Amino acid sequence: MDKTRQVNQINTDIVVVGGGAAGCFAALRARDICDEVLIVSKGMVGLSTSSATLGGGANVCFPDDDHDLWMQEIVERGEYLNDQEWVKLQLEEVYPLAMKLDQWATEYQLKIFEKDNSNMETR
Repeated sequence: MDKTRQVNQINTDIVVVGGGAAGCFAALRARDICDEVLIVSKGMVGLSTSSATLGGGANVCFPDDDHDLWMQEIVERGEYLNDQEWVKLQLEEVYPLAMKLDQWATEYQLKIFEKDNSNMETR
């Protein structure tokens, strides 16, 4: 039996390991700084367990939202087991990242957020 394997060499600037939500986002961000980005994933890109558990939704605290109310709800729903510094960080940093993701989506005629007639995100 022949145990020879064919090896393909791929030239790339950045390799992202994992094709879930975080890996896809990392690959998109990497495209901001280089041309060749490769995602290596054990399964279908974008369909990992973490992506599937998002269930079409994620916590995005908009600038006009009450951050204290968001904080309270997330901490209470987490039964006070959340690392509250990480929750604060998530509340501060997810909105700009979500807007970047929405911008990328429009480049492919997709949408992340529904928009009203004045181009404001709706919920």
